[in-house]
Amino acid sequence: MKRGTARERLEREVVRLIARGELEPDLAATIDEDDLSTPKQRRLFVALRDAGWDGGALVGADDTDLSTRIAALIVEPLEGDPSPAYAEAVVDQLRTFVLKARSDDVRGRLQRMNPTTDAEYDELFRELVEIDGELRRSKERSP
Repeated sequence: MKRGTARERLEREVVRLIARGELEPDLAATIDEDDLSTPKQRRLFVALRDAGWDGGALVGADDTDLSTRIAALIVEPLEGDPSPAYAEAVVDQLRTFVLKARSDDVRGRLQRMNPTTDAEYDELFRELVEIDGELRRSKERSP
């Protein structure tokens, strides 16, 4: 199996936690499908969300490819202990990746703008400050 980037492995772990029922539905609902960068993990996440976060409901479904992928996630071992604290830590790490990517995107757009002539500059700068504040709080919560 291909290893992938740290973010890809983390996204797979999030989807694995959901499929196994190790991630509380309320916590899973805080994740947006756009938080997942790989189409494969996004597809599995959307299927699980649409199934009410119940991976077992998708095993044996008409879509054999989806069913097989979900079944594989359910039986794969987690990278950590199956506990609420671990699940929450994994979701926090995903949020950190998402916030960092958003911050980098906004920062890049700001660098290409002229603060004195571009009308959107101030609003975009406020957005960057908010994102960076969320990112800092997220990092403080993480061990």
